[in-house]
Amino acid sequence: MFNTQENRYITRGVNEQVLKEMQQRCFQLINEKVIQANVQ
Repeated sequence: MFNTQENRYITRGVNEQVLKEMQQRCFQLINEKVIQANVQ
């Protein structure tokens, strides 16, 4: 579903309103889901 090697994009609104730490955590969670999907 997600390719972790490709560029990631966020909207201007998210970039302006969501803390960078929260953005990074969201991408980390996505990466964890990708790994789980590939294992199962």
